[in-house]
Amino acid sequence: MPVTPIQRLVDELAHVRRRDYPALAKRAGVVVREIERAAAGTQLRPGQYLKLCAALGIKAASGERVPPRRLGDFDWEMFRLGVEMRRRLSKRMTMRQAVAAIGRRVGLSTMSRVANAKPISITSIIAIC
Repeated sequence: MPVTPIQRLVDELAHVRRRDYPALAKRAGVVVREIERAAAGTQLRPGQYLKLCAALGIKAASGERVPPRRLGDFDWEMFRLGVEMRRRLSKRMTMRQAVAAIGRRVGLSTMSRVANAKPISITSIIAIC
Protein backbone atom coordinates (compact mmCIF):
# COMPACT_ATOMS: atom_id res chain seq x y z
CA MET A 1 0.00 0.00 0.00
CA PRO A 2 1.53 3.37 -0.99
CA VAL A 3 2.18 5.95 1.69
CA THR A 4 0.03 9.06 1.35
CA PRO A 5 1.63 12.49 1.65
CA ILE A 6 -0.02 13.22 4.99
CA GLN A 7 1.10 9.81 6.37
CA ARG A 8 4.66 10.67 5.35
CA LEU A 9 4.42 13.94 7.27
CA VAL A 10 2.82 12.24 10.31
CA ASP A 11 5.69 9.74 10.41
CA GLU A 12 8.28 12.50 10.23
CA LEU A 13 6.57 14.64 12.88
CA ALA A 14 6.52 11.65 15.26
CA HIS A 15 10.24 12.33 15.76
CA VAL A 16 9.69 16.01 16.67
CA ARG A 17 8.95 16.88 20.29
CA ARG A 18 5.86 19.01 20.86
CA ARG A 19 7.90 21.69 22.62
CA ASP A 20 9.94 22.06 19.39
CA TYR A 21 6.84 22.89 17.32
CA PRO A 22 7.21 26.70 17.66
CA ALA A 23 10.79 26.60 16.33
CA LEU A 24 9.72 24.32 13.47
CA ALA A 25 6.77 26.59 12.69
CA LYS A 26 9.06 29.61 12.48
CA ARG A 27 11.57 27.74 10.32
CA ALA A 28 8.83 26.52 7.98
CA GLY A 29 6.85 29.76 7.83
CA VAL A 30 3.63 28.21 9.14
CA VAL A 31 1.67 28.49 12.38
CA VAL A 32 1.97 25.92 15.17
CA ARG A 33 -1.66 24.89 14.60
CA GLU A 34 -0.73 23.61 11.12
CA ILE A 35 1.98 21.38 12.62
CA GLU A 36 -0.49 20.05 15.20
CA ARG A 37 -2.99 19.31 12.44
CA ALA A 38 -0.34 17.50 10.38
CA ALA A 39 0.84 15.48 13.39
CA ALA A 40 -2.78 14.40 13.98
CA GLY A 41 -3.08 13.23 10.37
CA THR A 42 -5.39 16.01 9.21
CA GLN A 43 -5.06 17.00 5.56
CA LEU A 44 -3.24 20.31 5.07
CA ARG A 45 -3.37 22.88 2.32
CA PRO A 46 -0.65 22.16 -0.28
CA GLY A 47 1.41 25.23 0.61
CA GLN A 48 1.63 24.26 4.28
CA TYR A 49 2.43 20.65 3.42
CA LEU A 50 5.26 21.68 1.09
CA LYS A 51 6.66 24.18 3.61
CA LEU A 52 6.69 21.61 6.42
CA CYS A 53 8.35 18.98 4.24
CA ALA A 54 11.03 21.46 3.19
CA ALA A 55 11.68 22.55 6.79
CA LEU A 56 11.91 18.91 7.94
CA GLY A 57 14.28 18.04 5.10
CA ILE A 58 12.14 15.56 3.15
CA LYS A 59 11.06 15.56 -0.49
CA ALA A 60 7.32 16.18 -0.59
CA ALA A 61 6.61 13.55 -3.26
CA SER A 62 8.94 10.72 -2.31
CA GLY A 63 9.96 11.20 1.32
CA GLU A 64 13.67 11.12 0.47
CA ARG A 65 16.06 13.05 2.70
CA VAL A 66 17.17 16.47 1.42
CA PRO A 67 18.79 19.45 3.15
CA PRO A 68 16.20 21.41 5.16
CA ARG A 69 15.19 24.74 3.63
CA ARG A 70 12.47 27.36 3.74
CA LEU A 71 9.95 27.74 0.92
CA GLY A 72 7.80 30.62 -0.17
CA ASP A 73 4.07 30.41 -0.85
CA PHE A 74 2.71 28.01 -3.47
CA ASP A 75 2.02 29.88 -6.71
CA TRP A 76 -1.11 28.44 -8.33
CA GLU A 77 -0.67 30.50 -11.50
CA MET A 78 2.86 29.16 -12.06
CA PHE A 79 1.61 25.62 -11.49
CA ARG A 80 -1.15 26.23 -14.05
CA LEU A 81 1.38 27.55 -16.55
CA GLY A 82 3.67 24.55 -16.02
CA VAL A 83 0.84 22.06 -16.58
CA GLU A 84 -0.40 23.99 -19.61
CA MET A 85 3.10 24.13 -21.11
CA ARG A 86 3.55 20.39 -20.59
CA ARG A 87 0.20 19.68 -22.26
CA ARG A 88 1.17 21.82 -25.26
CA LEU A 89 4.59 20.21 -25.56
CA SER A 90 2.91 16.80 -25.57
CA LYS A 91 1.48 17.24 -29.04
CA ARG A 92 -1.32 19.58 -28.02
CA MET A 93 -2.80 17.13 -25.52
CA THR A 94 -6.41 17.86 -24.55
CA MET A 95 -7.41 17.98 -20.92
CA ARG A 96 -9.12 14.59 -21.25
CA GLN A 97 -5.95 13.11 -22.77
CA ALA A 98 -3.89 14.60 -19.93
CA VAL A 99 -6.21 13.00 -17.35
CA ALA A 100 -5.89 9.66 -19.17
CA ALA A 101 -2.09 9.98 -19.23
CA ILE A 102 -1.97 10.69 -15.49
CA GLY A 103 -4.25 7.77 -14.77
CA ARG A 104 -7.22 7.55 -12.45
CA ARG A 105 -5.43 9.48 -9.72
CA VAL A 106 -6.98 12.78 -10.83
CA GLY A 107 -10.22 13.60 -12.58
CA LEU A 108 -11.27 16.05 -15.24
CA SER A 109 -12.68 18.42 -12.60
CA THR A 110 -9.29 18.53 -10.87
CA MET A 111 -7.55 19.36 -14.16
CA SER A 112 -10.17 22.06 -14.74
CA ARG A 113 -9.30 23.61 -11.37
CA VAL A 114 -5.61 23.54 -12.34
CA ALA A 115 -6.42 25.21 -15.67
CA ASN A 116 -8.16 28.00 -13.72
CA ALA A 117 -5.32 28.32 -11.16
CA LYS A 118 -7.57 27.12 -8.33
CA PRO A 119 -6.24 25.17 -5.31
CA ILE A 120 -6.24 21.36 -5.37
CA SER A 121 -5.06 18.75 -2.86
CA ILE A 122 -1.39 17.91 -2.39
CA THR A 123 -2.14 14.32 -3.44
CA SER A 124 -3.43 15.60 -6.79
CA ILE A 125 -0.46 17.94 -7.23
CA ILE A 126 1.95 15.04 -6.71
CA ALA A 127 -0.01 12.83 -9.14
CA ILE A 128 0.04 15.55 -11.80
CA CYS A 129 3.75 16.20 -11.34
